[in-house]
Amino acid sequence: MIAFVHIQKTAGTTLTSILRRSFGIRHFDTRGVRNLGCISANELRKVSVVYRNLESIAGHSVRPFGDLHVHFPMIRYYTFLREPIARTVSHFAFDIRRSNIDLTAADNSLQVIRDYLAKVRNTQTIHLAGCENADAAIEIIRQRIGFVGLVERFDESLMLFRRWAQFPGLDLSYVSQNVSSRVRVPGQNLLRDLVAEIPRSRS
Repeated sequence: MIAFVHIQKTAGTTLTSILRRSFGIRHFDTRGVRNLGCISANELRKVSVVYRNLESIAGHSVRPFGDLHVHFPMIRYYTFLREPIARTVSHFAFDIRRSNIDLTAADNSLQVIRDYLAKVRNTQTIHLAGCENADAAIEIIRQRIGFVGLVERFDESLMLFRRWAQFPGLDLSYVSQNVSSRVRVPGQNLLRDLVAEIPRSRS
């Protein structure tokens, strides 16, 4: 079974559409599970009762620091990563479009953006390791992640992913979905400048 560790704003919606089309009823999106933090092995066992020929799972709740690999030793994790500033800007644009952030009603938009950055900082690291420790995330990648693609090299990564997945029926044709960074939103340039000023740290 292959397991897509879907980090927000890393082309995951586009990749998931490929998985759904290629695997059909052998694929399960974990957004259907109530516990959206981290799907457990017990929850996946319940899913496998319905999806008897399960070969692929994907979702924000698929986390390599959980217990899936303990109870499903044949599971193979993979993920896609993105340049952190570009990912944060895209995440910000997505939340603006979803009205999760309203800069027009804010007296101090600069502070709103600073608060937002504090909330989404180190998202990729946390998603992989469950904490903000970059070294822990790197170790998770080394030990448990079988394949890492790059959003910036998406098409090439897909070709390498197909080779790694070893699934001959994988249809790599796609139409980009849920693209936020191409749409200009209020405060986007300010956020980009602020996130670029954040000191780089491995913790």
